[in-house]
Amino acid sequence: MTNKGAFDNAPWRGDTMFYPRDVTEEVRSGNEIVSVVSSYVRLKQSGSYHRGLCPFHNEKTPSFYVMPDKQTFRCYGCGAGGSVLSFIMQIENLKFPEAVEFLAERIHYKLPERGVNDETVRQREIIYEMNKKAARFFYNCLQAEPGSTALAYFNKREVSPETRVKFGLGYAPGHKATVKFLREQGYSEKNLEISGLVIRDKYGGFYDRFSERLMFPIFDVSKRVVGFGGRALNDAGPKYLNSPDTQVFDKSRNLYGIQLAKQSKARDLILVEGYMDVITLFQAGFTNTVAALGTALNQHHARAIKKYRDNVTVLFDSDEAGTKAALRAIPVLLSCGLHINILQVTDAKDPDEYIKKFGGVAFKQLLNTSSDHITFQLAQLKKTFHFNKGDFENISERVRFTTESAKIISKADSAIERDAYAKELSGVTGIAADAINTEINKIINRPAGNRPPGNRPGNHPGNHPGNRVRSAREKSTPQKGVSDAKKGLIYFAATDERVCNELIRVLKPEELVEDVYVKLLTMIFDYRKNGLEFSSASLINDFEELSDHKLISSIFDQTVEYHDATLREKAINDMLKVIKNSFIDTEFHTADFKRMNELKGIRENIKKLYISI
Repeated sequence: MTNKGAFDNAPWRGDTMFYPRDVTEEVRSGNEIVSVVSSYVRLKQSGSYHRGLCPFHNEKTPSFYVMPDKQTFRCYGCGAGGSVLSFIMQIENLKFPEAVEFLAERIHYKLPERGVNDETVRQREIIYEMNKKAARFFYNCLQAEPGSTALAYFNKREVSPETRVKFGLGYAPGHKATVKFLREQGYSEKNLEISGLVIRDKYGGFYDRFSERLMFPIFDVSKRVVGFGGRALNDAGPKYLNSPDTQVFDKSRNLYGIQLAKQSKARDLILVEGYMDVITLFQAGFTNTVAALGTALNQHHARAIKKYRDNVTVLFDSDEAGTKAALRAIPVLLSCGLHINILQVTDAKDPDEYIKKFGGVAFKQLLNTSSDHITFQLAQLKKTFHFNKGDFENISERVRFTTESAKIISKADSAIERDAYAKELSGVTGIAADAINTEINKIINRPAGNRPPGNRPGNHPGNHPGNRVRSAREKSTPQKGVSDAKKGLIYFAATDERVCNELIRVLKPEELVEDVYVKLLTMIFDYRKNGLEFSSASLINDFEELSDHKLISSIFDQTVEYHDATLREKAINDMLKVIKNSFIDTEFHTADFKRMNELKGIRENIKKLYISI
């Protein structure tokens, strides 16, 4: 662990960090990475590593690794990597200081006050403020004369005044009423443009994005208004319209009703399709209901659910489109480690209509009839085969049905569960349960082409060929060769004190040119000179951009093996010369005649340069 405040005045310490380094380091070290990641991803231990399905891209075979000894993670599919702060930045879509705050809250760490010196942060605060004021404006419009038609609609849908207040429901009158209101509040044209509440016209003016629409404010988990959904009261434009993506809103990441559902005492969350389904179920006492915002369910939504519950009941419309949406949702929810039940309403087209027709008590009874996701998928598979008892006279159809069913059953959590499904399937198809279990186990243990080397005997993630430092003998493009040389020397400087001490003597960090490499090598040199300990995770902690985290993670997540010490020494010298010659090449292009002659002399000295390790 680094001494607190040791490098507060170091040249690489920049003024962009909102919190002192010792603070961010305490927050990072206080959040054990496996504990944090496992709340989003189902991890299984594999030797000294933990692995699971990557939350940042779709995959069927785990390529995502968490290394508790390094306190870092790495995906060999998409290349994501970094520390626990990097993980939270990416999975929660947060900036670096926000990720620090998020993790500090998790461990009840009191942060010092931070200065607001970032324009992006100020803009986000302005948008939050504008959304809050706009929501109140829309709510007031609903109660006034312009909102009479909208109010009649809510009354017809049996939405009580208390529920309207709870969800902040309103009405947008249009006719530039929102533009006028925001101008009266003193917001600039720049503020109007970034808010998402209005649209700039071809003449340079503004008009309302939401006109003559019922308004559904969308809240984040902190109960801040981040955007709006608007339902048309006439045939003009789309039936539903959401706010565009802004600095505080992304419809692919938000769940409608989450700010209320997270407070529910229910053990699961109910996932429905629309605003009115959430409102009607909430009003009937099912306060644990959420909905995606007019977009297909994705991993961001699934992670938001997993953050608050381990169990989810998917309740989509009972028509063909709703069934297909439920089937698409299952693998997404499974990838985040959620336990899934599926429910489809009967004698009604959606949950809202069911509650209206039969009431909350009947709906509670209906909830108890929900099936697990495997039973639901098997039932839907039967329909595609037009299954009826005795219909499987065709052996190839029976085999195909059983094989497809085995794929579904293989997703069950436990061997006991899989065996129970296999026996049930055996009774349906007449194929022996042992044969079905054999097929299921084949699917589970099937090797995948994209499996990372960490899954193979004798290897671990660090041996991934794409991440190994190339020796001078390997073919590479000149640009790639320089980049690999920089990564290689940084790796050796960080992992071998003798190498680092020699490099301090002959190499200037600025010779690495790119800011991230220069800063990283400067930090390592400073740590070594001051006799301080450091880790790859603590180095990552001094960079705010995810792209830098990913790059640094790739540098330290490599295994560089040289069985011969002489070859190792030669490789290090080759890297050193590649870097120095590249630096000279860069300067050579802009040098005058005198400087060119000097550079030629320097290049001759580089040829003679050799460090002994």
